[in-house]
Amino acid sequence: MEVTQTEYDDAMKKGWTDDDIQKPGKHRYGRATRFAKPEDLLPSNIKVDVHLKIDLDIFEHFEERYENYQTEINKFCGQRWKAT
Repeated sequence: MEVTQTEYDDAMKKGWTDDDIQKPGKHRYGRATRFAKPEDLLPSNIKVDVHLKIDLDIFEHFEERYENYQTEINKFCGQRWKAT
């Protein structure tokens, strides 16, 4: 892909930033070689980044007992959800 100085300048005049367009010049990109497998697309395998407030005693319980306490909290919530 090639971005000319004119294209770059026009984009900047429109209010674009360097995050929106490449600097002038030739740019090469590699192709992605990994494709999602069907199991990657299961809801239980898709992780969502959230901010969650929990009681300090609950947090300390998991943090003291498990190295990967976030995974354990997730497992616990999943077990409770499936049990209902």
